[in-house]
Amino acid sequence: MATMSKDEQQKFAQELANMTFSRASGRLRRMDNKNKMAFFRNAQSATTLQTRYALPGHGITVTLIEQMTEKATGHGSTFKPEFHLTQVIVESLE
Repeated sequence: MATMSKDEQQKFAQELANMTFSRASGRLRRMDNKNKMAFFRNAQSATTLQTRYALPGHGITVTLIEQMTEKATGHGSTFKPEFHLTQVIVESLE
């Protein structure tokens, strides 16, 4: 099992943070054919969702954190939730 150094982890987190959620998720799935999704869009608060991947081939876990914003639909006082990737946490697999 190859592990990433702290600098490589930070660089990788910055690279993923500049992507959309679906693009970052796809990148993680393609990186390691033994990847495992620990949880998918787990609601930690009313406006925050978390998705975690374990990549044993690289020795890391990656948590994608999305934040919700409300977008007006134009139909009175109804809103549509939009989620944007705001933070990526890369940690060593233990």
